[in-house]
Amino acid sequence: MQISQYSRSAAVILLLAYLVESVAGQCVSIERRRSGDYPGAQIDDAFEVNKPGRYCLTEDIEVGRKFVISEGGERASHDPIGFIRASDVEIDMQGHSLMANALGTWGLNLENDEGQVRIARLTVRNGTLRSRSDSGLRAAHLLGSYFGSIRSDFTLTFGDDEIERRNDRALLRDYIVEPLSKIRNKFPATGHRLLNLTVDVGAWGIHPQRRAWQNGIAIQGAGNEIRDSTITTSDAHAGIYLFGPNQVIENNTIIFKGSRSAPSGAPIKLHAADNSIIRNNTIVVEGWIGNPDAAISLIDSRNVVIENNRIIGVEQLYKVWDERPDQRSSVIERGNRFPSLWERIWGR
Repeated sequence: MQISQYSRSAAVILLLAYLVESVAGQCVSIERRRSGDYPGAQIDDAFEVNKPGRYCLTEDIEVGRKFVISEGGERASHDPIGFIRASDVEIDMQGHSLMANALGTWGLNLENDEGQVRIARLTVRNGTLRSRSDSGLRAAHLLGSYFGSIRSDFTLTFGDDEIERRNDRALLRDYIVEPLSKIRNKFPATGHRLLNLTVDVGAWGIHPQRRAWQNGIAIQGAGNEIRDSTITTSDAHAGIYLFGPNQVIENNTIIFKGSRSAPSGAPIKLHAADNSIIRNNTIVVEGWIGNPDAAISLIDSRNVVIENNRIIGVEQLYKVWDERPDQRSSVIERGNRFPSLWERIWGR
């Protein structure tokens, strides 16, 4: 009887091991596409995910800097390392990194059509997204190609003469205000989940007036989650910039270094983000010139819950940047702390 019991236990263990191995086998390795246009090129290397499923990163991928004498210096890429072109994708980075060192290169890119979602429910976990001059993850185009917010931010990203300023205002009206007004009460859901990530981005080599596009994580779409991650930005616009309702930002550390790129730049920035939750985060500002006005910037965002966050380096928890009478941001605030130097030394 005892031998039979041991045999059954051994059979169960073997079955579980087989099932675990089978599930692990369903993880598709991400393969790096090599598409450089000259021998040894790295600047255009990338990968694409075109089908739903579970994917695993099995190595660090770095897009290196390239200097081309005939082009007068460093070659810019203006592309991500990875294109996500399907919904219902999970990427387990397994502790590996996507490192974008080429000028203008960022980590992951998702593109939707204006006013509707065709790429949704991406989960990225357990790894590092690093960009020397751009963003970590960008999911835009739902409101047009520009990721604008308020008029003063948008106009600062363009030229100084009066003709260009008038054109900037026209672009803001065409690409942001009008598309947003059409979907304000039926905002498309994207449902992305970013878990246990390290995101580190800077704006090296980007003109100060154009840094309003540089964010650690930038998503247009409703119902996204960012949890248990560390997001660091240097001289960029925002650590986390979400455009749409029902967002959850929880248990993260957001470190905002340098100076903000535009007036409403902040560690966390939300636009049209009704019923969102910002909870249990540590927000640190390490600036020296042009510190943000507050840890959190809100535009046209109602019933935003801000609770149990630790704020270091800036005196104001949030600031509302509403511009029009129909924008009525509101906050439910509780349990937030601004620890003193001694409290921080003692880990409180």
